[in-house]
Amino acid sequence: TLPVLPAASTGGLATDLAVATRLVTPAVLETNQDGGSNEPPTTAFPWQNVLIATWLLGVALSVAAAVRRARLTRAIISRSVKADVGLRRSAEELAAQLDLPRMPMIRFSDEIASPLAAGLFRPVVLLPASLCSELPPDQQRMALCHELVHLRRGDLWLGIVPAAAERIFFFHPL
Repeated sequence: TLPVLPAASTGGLATDLAVATRLVTPAVLETNQDGGSNEPPTTAFPWQNVLIATWLLGVALSVAAAVRRARLTRAIISRSVKADVGLRRSAEELAAQLDLPRMPMIRFSDEIASPLAAGLFRPVVLLPASLCSELPPDQQRMALCHELVHLRRGDLWLGIVPAAAERIFFFHPL
């Protein structure tokens, strides 16, 4: 909006233009004779860019940590040994009862402390090597059944959701 200009002219066209320029708005900058601004240029700090770059860096580091853990798990699986025939037969019976679409590999490792299921496309049930010597057969079967149920329910696939949320919201305290 333009303010009301003075009605009478006292100093000619140049004076009227100077007065009008000052009255239009304080945001309009006066220009010097070279056409440049007399005001120093103001630059705002790009906080949004810094925050986005920091978030992307955090996501990248979080993904790198997840990839490292996945490689470590694959390495442990590659160093593991096949379970004995009796335990594999027990696993086949349990898998049939659970109606598993595919029989996972059953392996032992000295590098883990508790049983785990791993592998989205080629599932593996990894059991601690000490499991055979420390637990009676019925408890071994229960531990094996527990891991097979994880595979039956699709827990490894469902685990992608919280894993992705953990990567994206790495900065959240909860």
